[in-house]
Amino acid sequence: MFNIYTPHKSTKQNKLQYATAKCHKGIKIDIKKAYETGVCLLKKLIAETCETASLTADF
Repeated sequence: MFNIYTPHKSTKQNKLQYATAKCHKGIKIDIKKAYETGVCLLKKLIAETCETASLTADF
């Protein structure tokens, strides 16, 4: 069998750097989404808790 040689336009190192950068970008997007969701849920929890606390703390 013969191996077919296909020349690459970029080196393997460049491809790995591109893949790593793409991976880091994906991780940053996931962290941003999780942070925004967490902040939204926390605000909702605080609003519900504070409303309940203000109802039970009235003298």
